[in-house]
Amino acid sequence: MPPINHVLKTPPNDADVFNNMVKLLMILTLMVVVFTIGQACRARQRNQHGRYTPKCGNPYHNRWLGQDHHQFTKLASYVKGSIWKGFINMGIHRSSRLCVECIRLAPLKRDFTQYMDAFDGENNTLPTPSQSSLPDNEAPYKRKRCHQSMTPSVNSSPYSPPRKMQINDIDRQAPSKRSLQFHSSPDESLDHLTGPDMKDVTPLDINTELQEPTENQLRDMILTLQRNNRQTNDELDRAYKELETMFNTQEGRVELVKKVGHIENANVLNHTMELMHKSRSVDALSNINPSDELLNRNKVVTAFIESITAKGSEKGCGIRGSTDRLRKKTQMMRLQACENVYAARNLNYVSDTTFAIQAINYAITKSDLSTDIIGHSTAGASHTTLTNWFKSIHGSCDPAPVGFIEYAFDNEQRLMKTWLSRMGNRQTLDILTNIILHEIDGTCSIQNDSKFKPANWKIPPDDKIQDLKDLTPEMTEILTAHTKSYVNKRILVLVNEKKQGKDETAKKVQKQLDSEGKNICPKCNTDNSKNTRKCKTCKFWIAKEKRALEKKHNPENTRIEPVPKPESSKLVFHTYTGSVVNDDNGESVLINKSEDDKIKSDTVQPAKIQLVEPQFVNPCSSDAVKVVLRAIGKHARIRKYCEENGEREWTIVRCDGLPWGIVKKIIHSDPEFDWVLLRTGLGHEEMNILKSFVEFYWEIVYKIFGISQGFKTDKSLLFLKGCGDHHLAYDNFLKFRDGIWDELLHPFILDETVHSHTYEHFLEWARTQAKDDQTYNFVLNVMTCHMEGLVLFRQGVRENNSLMMRTGRQTCSSLFNGRNHPKYSVLEAWDEFDRACYPPEIAPLLCQHESVSRSGLANRHQGLDFVLEEYNKNIKKWITGHTANSALWERVITNYDNLGKLRNAVFDSLALTEGDSKQRTRPGYTYDLIEFKTVLRKRAFLEVKPGRGLVSITGETLSNQLCEFEKVAKERRYSIISDYLKHGRYPEKRKNTQPLCVTKEDEQRMERDENKTNNQLKDEVLVIISCLPIDLQSELSTKLKKATNKQSLLEALRFGRQVIECVQNEMACAEMNNSEC
Repeated sequence: MPPINHVLKTPPNDADVFNNMVKLLMILTLMVVVFTIGQACRARQRNQHGRYTPKCGNPYHNRWLGQDHHQFTKLASYVKGSIWKGFINMGIHRSSRLCVECIRLAPLKRDFTQYMDAFDGENNTLPTPSQSSLPDNEAPYKRKRCHQSMTPSVNSSPYSPPRKMQINDIDRQAPSKRSLQFHSSPDESLDHLTGPDMKDVTPLDINTELQEPTENQLRDMILTLQRNNRQTNDELDRAYKELETMFNTQEGRVELVKKVGHIENANVLNHTMELMHKSRSVDALSNINPSDELLNRNKVVTAFIESITAKGSEKGCGIRGSTDRLRKKTQMMRLQACENVYAARNLNYVSDTTFAIQAINYAITKSDLSTDIIGHSTAGASHTTLTNWFKSIHGSCDPAPVGFIEYAFDNEQRLMKTWLSRMGNRQTLDILTNIILHEIDGTCSIQNDSKFKPANWKIPPDDKIQDLKDLTPEMTEILTAHTKSYVNKRILVLVNEKKQGKDETAKKVQKQLDSEGKNICPKCNTDNSKNTRKCKTCKFWIAKEKRALEKKHNPENTRIEPVPKPESSKLVFHTYTGSVVNDDNGESVLINKSEDDKIKSDTVQPAKIQLVEPQFVNPCSSDAVKVVLRAIGKHARIRKYCEENGEREWTIVRCDGLPWGIVKKIIHSDPEFDWVLLRTGLGHEEMNILKSFVEFYWEIVYKIFGISQGFKTDKSLLFLKGCGDHHLAYDNFLKFRDGIWDELLHPFILDETVHSHTYEHFLEWARTQAKDDQTYNFVLNVMTCHMEGLVLFRQGVRENNSLMMRTGRQTCSSLFNGRNHPKYSVLEAWDEFDRACYPPEIAPLLCQHESVSRSGLANRHQGLDFVLEEYNKNIKKWITGHTANSALWERVITNYDNLGKLRNAVFDSLALTEGDSKQRTRPGYTYDLIEFKTVLRKRAFLEVKPGRGLVSITGETLSNQLCEFEKVAKERRYSIISDYLKHGRYPEKRKNTQPLCVTKEDEQRMERDENKTNNQLKDEVLVIISCLPIDLQSELSTKLKKATNKQSLLEALRFGRQVIECVQNEMACAEMNNSEC
């Protein structure tokens, strides 16, 4: 029988419980004896009524069982276990009937029904061991240990209370031969009666040791045992209640958990030591599954955590949401709890899951302290361990795939901060050039054909070159349709406002005009003087209350305003999908079309992007750019660089403005790079178009727009003008665009003579009513074209529509050529010239892949240079420490994909979403728009005023050069191409050109000598030389030849002007003398 402490699941050193249970077992042993005696008494009574009296099967006794022993005749199998070994040695078969002396030696009772058929009724005997009627399964003897009946099942619950002992359970106990002792080991149970010891036992010894009690003695023993039985049952009830109390009270459960914890302590420690020797690679961390990790942890710990964290239908427990998300979050929480238990047992243990979370957290926060906080509070590592792990990872970039591909490169830099001022302690600037590859078509082998190399292209015919001067008919049609759809939409909005009387702009203007120069008390409406702070009538603090009321009721005065949900709009820019027609009453009605009618993009397949090994140079010089181009050529397996496995003859390279000009110059001067097909970075083009638009219209109206939107300080206005944040700048541009168009259309809507409000009628009305207003016509014909061109360019890029993109860019090209933007003016004109030179076999393929979509959505395309900017931003997140060397940069870039998988795996296991693939929404800007329109209408900037010249919104007179702005800009653009065709060289910069002036102040500033170009200064000096006498020309000509910079040219110009002035004075004196004479 197992020890008592194992049955009760208590430690062996619990002396009180052990002693109590020993007493109980002793009492139960006495109950066995009482039951045996009772059975004997009942059998004796039956024997007196004429029952059969079988013969004892013991050869040492071999006597008939009389009336006193008849009660044992049916206990054929009472003796079992190890006792039967001794009886078999004495010739007693297992199924034999035994007398009282034999029964007293038996420790247990056995079911005998299977042997009753073998009983010989005539002779009143059972078969002997030699008889053949013995069942085969009984010989040879198979030992069955008596202790198994007291051993709990392995699968039984350790918390089930013991069953109450009954008087019929005496067959479950096993007293020994001479004592009531229970043995704790199976090998010790009654084995002392087996073997040679049993052979020495004689019938005389048995009869001597075991005397038959008398009837009176049996009655006394029965009464005593009945009393003890009642006491035993009471004690069992008390023990059961103690066990029940242990599980029903928190203190008892605490003790139980402590005991379980003591048992599993060593197992948890050993498991942590095993897990600490696992490898921690990026791939292994990326493939961590919380559910699988829980299966590999200690079963006791995980079972306790899972049972205590099981969720029901309780409210307020965070059980709402998708089933998959809740499951992932719950599994991660359970795994973290288990890992924290492991870390508390072994302080050196670092969980792989926590380590992966720390790596992502460090990449986002860049905080050593945050990493240490997580490491010291969970099963994480320190920031030193994390940085060392970053330094230990290895990887390599994938080779270039087969097919049609293109590359893009851009520089990236990172400045190290210094905290001490020392002579040699300079700030370290890490500069490198990142390269990405875009796989366009893996089945196209057109780049393997040498006849399509850019060096083998032919100059296009004259008709194509003439098309470069202005928009083609197709482009004009696209621009007109785009402008028409947008203007019709704004007309419908304004017409509805007029019908419903909801012109908030007019109300706000009237309110401001009424309150000008007045200080009305908001409480009693008393008109106070302008500088009065307290009302003279009711003594109310006017200024304080006005500020409170403005914050409460005027959301437009705050930077962040609550916007109603219906005013939110999708951040998707596509052509307007409706049309405006006239109903029976002649009013404008909007007819919506299906969303499928909008312009589709040419591809919606997610772009396949991969990183190429970086080059640690700054691509701002020819030598550095050549290093980058050679690296691209080797990676693309250009045959010129890879003689053995080279397969391509040419490939595409994209970059932004400055490197683009350097690469173009290298291509025309060095035949080594004749394999490069150079294309522009569309993202940087969009940024520069917007920046040039803001700069051009800054003094005209854009500065006042910025002030109306809250940009009132000098620094904020400088930030707005510089377009430091492109997304913010474009959002401001959209508000500016809506305000300008609404105020342009406002006089047209108010005109009662107009019966049909459409875009065509508006243009006709403007030609007749506003033909003498130069300001109105300039805004309508120039500003609106630039605005719609910018929107059209962005829409073409976002939808990968080549013709739409080119239309918008060429519409805005006058901003580059009319103002001082030499890099992008050359870039735009030369890119159009290259497109005219495209061979017809590759032109469609190139036009179908202007931009890429990483998400696979049709309206989410972007330039490849912007994709590279995103990669650069994400790469810098993984650069640890204050500075980075080339090895760390290269290590992060070569493992970028694996680190990205790690990031996605962590976010997925945490049930987090980084961004989404849904349509982004942009809050409406109704109040901002009303504020800007109020300024425009109050200043009457876009009201039709016949005879008005070019003026700004502040009333400042503008330069007359704006009247010819578009014409001059187009001539300058075409001259870039014509100069190349004429001279056969790439134009590095425009010469003999100055930006067209916007204001009169600009004209005066440009007339100063310091603001003139070197060529302009040389031309003026040559004019002066031609006006001088021959004897004075030599000295000035010598100064002009020696002039090598702008300062020497200015000195030569001043000297020439002084000579001219002296000559003119001498001539004037000579004329005066002649007149006097």
